[in-house]
Amino acid sequence: MSLDLKLKEVGFTPNEVKIYLHILEKGTATPPKLSRAFSMPRSNIHYVLKNLVEKDVLRRQMKGKRFVYVPNDPTVTLQLAERKRKAMEELVPDLQALFKKNTNKPVIKFYEGIGEIANIFEDILVMKEKKLIAFASIKKLFSLMPKEFPDRIQKTIKQKEIFFQEILTPDSKDDAEKAKQNMFPYHEYKVLPEKNSDFPTDILVWDDSIALITLSEPVFGVVLVSKPLADTYRINFEIMWKSLNNTAERASN
Repeated sequence: MSLDLKLKEVGFTPNEVKIYLHILEKGTATPPKLSRAFSMPRSNIHYVLKNLVEKDVLRRQMKGKRFVYVPNDPTVTLQLAERKRKAMEELVPDLQALFKKNTNKPVIKFYEGIGEIANIFEDILVMKEKKLIAFASIKKLFSLMPKEFPDRIQKTIKQKEIFFQEILTPDSKDDAEKAKQNMFPYHEYKVLPEKNSDFPTDILVWDDSIALITLSEPVFGVVLVSKPLADTYRINFEIMWKSLNNTAERASN
């Protein structure tokens, strides 16, 4: 493996590689000379030099009335890196304790208005686990969103092969049938009894996230990122889903 590829592998950017190797070879350099040598704006050169100094591979020193940059002995750089690693190892127990303390603390994000509610769905589409569940009134949601919104979201769900299960209000059935066609075979839905027609808040669950979306004025949404909460909603969904199965079987007998 070439030297520049090895440096990139340990975290150097392409510009950092070029400038660091140039200074190693020349022994010293100034920002104006580097700017001319690499045809880069001086502001970019200063930024790269700052990063190389922070990596301990260069140091800045006065020469006459100006600063120049010179390389540190790579052995010294390695020793500095080793000291930093040991210091980090000593910090790990305390950092781990803080991490565990906050592991179950949810992250909460607020969204206001139809435009920001659409952003929730954009976030959902980059999920990791390819499984989405929802308790929803899609008739009400689709009536508020831009006309092209349902088809675009549904087609993207199908393209990304996201399996989508919904428990819906009775008045959502027509929209649900169209959605099922758009997302086939990645969509299943069941409908609540008529007495549950009022569903004031849509709930969507994916990965470790839960979205609560209120579609009455003022329209707003809250996304909570918490694995225990998301898992709890999944359990509730599964119980309700099976219950609706049983209801359907009894009605058909």
